[in-house]
This record gives sequence, structure tokens and C-alpha cells, in this order.
Amino acid sequence: MLFVGDFLKHGLRGNNGPAIRPTGPMVRKVRTRLGLTQADCAKLAGVSTRTVSKWEKDPGRITLQARTLAAFASIRGMGKRDAQRALAGT
Repeated sequence: MLFVGDFLKHGLRGNNGPAIRPTGPMVRKVRTRLGLTQADCAKLAGVSTRTVSKWEKDPGRITLQARTLAAFASIRGMGKRDAQRALAGT
């Protein structure tokens, strides 16, 4: 499982791969792969439901603050069970 602090410390790169450059379609794809509602995704990312909706409507690259980008990177690395456990702990 990926942790927000790891991404902040290591430049938002996972396993020496490329830095994450999220797009609206990527956010939606990750959210639906995990079976999350926009509200659930927002809770995990620490943003409002409206923000997630806005991201998903943007067809291009979205700009996120470092902490939000780290949270999204963490969400992206989760499986369905990890996401459900994380929601149960919020």
C-alpha cells in the first residue's frame, strides 16, 4: 500500500516510474476501477465532492496541490479492498 508521506518525500514517483500527471479521465478511471462514488473518492483525497466532479469534467491535465496529488497517487495505487478499508477508517 502507498502512503502520502512516501510520495511527498520521494517526489511523487512510484517505483522509479514517471511522475504522476493526472487528467480528468484518469481520475474517473481510477475511481470507477475502485468502485468508488465521487463522494468516496473525495473523502480519500481530502477534497470536496464538487472538486472531484470538476476534475472528471476536465478532459486535460489537472493541476493539484502537492498534498492532493500525493493523496491521489495513493488512491491510484490501491485495490478495491484497500479503498474500502481506508473509507471505513475515515
